[in-house]
Amino acid sequence: MSAETTLEDMRTVFETDRLSVRPLTDADLLGYTEMQSDPEVMHYTLSNAMDASACRTDLTHVMQQYDMPGNALRILAVTRKSDHHWMGTCILSEKEPGVLEAGYRLRREFWQQGYGTEVFEGLLHHAFVVMKSDRVVAETDIRNTASRKIIEKKMHFESEFYNTDLDSVDRLYGVSSEEYGQSMPPEPVQ
Repeated sequence: MSAETTLEDMRTVFETDRLSVRPLTDADLLGYTEMQSDPEVMHYTLSNAMDASACRTDLTHVMQQYDMPGNALRILAVTRKSDHHWMGTCILSEKEPGVLEAGYRLRREFWQQGYGTEVFEGLLHHAFVVMKSDRVVAETDIRNTASRKIIEKKMHFESEFYNTDLDSVDRLYGVSSEEYGQSMPPEPVQ
């Protein structure tokens, strides 16, 4: 991806009431660095807090993945619609055919305001309605109570396992397209 941001780069993948989700661009470096360098944000992730140089390298790597044929990893930017403020990232990653893994990471200033729930619900809607996924899963460290509460609103517990990469006990949650369809409100009558 070039250093110039094109209109194509800024295309919206999906929106919620308050949020817009789109591919990451070079213009996201400041917000990305603020998020990825915060030890509290990075506490339950595979990475430690990063310095500015590592953030630039990581962001470049993520953006290069967009152009790779068969890429199953899509990390996207989450912005607030009202002012386009950069809030964090979310992901839909193909685990196996028909199965996507959903996740999100928000800058600390946006915690405890309902944004995590909103972006997670948007991910599920996009996965099932737009991408026609058969199933969506999510994993979280059992100590990450805020994320567990969000996930447990929309998915059912499947298993608990030791995550050797993070030296933690994680929980796997899932929901099928049928289960998701049953929980959706009916379409408005035209």
